[in-house]
Amino acid sequence: AFCWAHVRRDFLSVARSWPDQEAWALGWVERIGALYACNDRRLDAPRATAEFAACDQEVRRSVAAMEQHREAELAEPGLHPVRRPVLESLRHHWPGLTVFVEHPEVPMDNNTAERSERGPVVGRKNSYGSGAVWSGRLAAMLFSLFQTLALWGINPRVWLRAYLTACAESGGRAPAQPEALLPWNLTEDQRRAWSLEPPSDDSSECGTGAADGGSGLSEEESTVPTVDREVSHRGGDQRAPDAVRPAHGFTEAIRAGGESRPFREQG
Repeated sequence: AFCWAHVRRDFLSVARSWPDQEAWALGWVERIGALYACNDRRLDAPRATAEFAACDQEVRRSVAAMEQHREAELAEPGLHPVRRPVLESLRHHWPGLTVFVEHPEVPMDNNTAERSERGPVVGRKNSYGSGAVWSGRLAAMLFSLFQTLALWGINPRVWLRAYLTACAESGGRAPAQPEALLPWNLTEDQRRAWSLEPPSDDSSECGTGAADGGSGLSEEESTVPTVDREVSHRGGDQRAPDAVRPAHGFTEAIRAGGESRPFREQG
């Protein structure tokens, strides 16, 4: 599938660079925005309902109308030269851009994936990357772990405090039952508490102030949770959906403390 956000940027680039073509380009930006809104309504509608069917037809009509409008403009004899490459690119990428029509589970753009890569990219710029194979693997595991926590709305500092406390209580090794710390095994109360923003005056510990995203939780709230049920998600489904299942390496990362320095290699 291709990304509608990139298509939108093509038209915005024309609007910025060619003032006399701004109205035309922004007209296409509006059509793309309307298509997003249309698809959002379809995604919000429960499957196998009349509401979903109506929204699905609306999406298909909007896509067909956009395709017809594109072809009509490309057929114009006096088409402005700056318009043609943008419209031809739209035509060339059309099969990939319309995958979401038949597969609503496929997003219209790649924004979420690109945003998820921003942390590692910024980290690489700040630290010049990892200087050894073991540290690169450790960084990859931590990025996977933190991204999984982010998908579940868990404050990573709070989670790390609970995990490291459990390691300390286990004699400096991974806890015997690390599954208790997995986000989808927390109770609603635990998830809510661990997602709290820290109070602004919590600066008693190094790096625990509000600006650092510290926990601000009591000792009791930072202990290893007792698992009594899986977290429900959208409509009472008691199994966490694939979209918020662990990023690769998450479980391996929290178990790593029980191994003998798994990240280190010779050389």
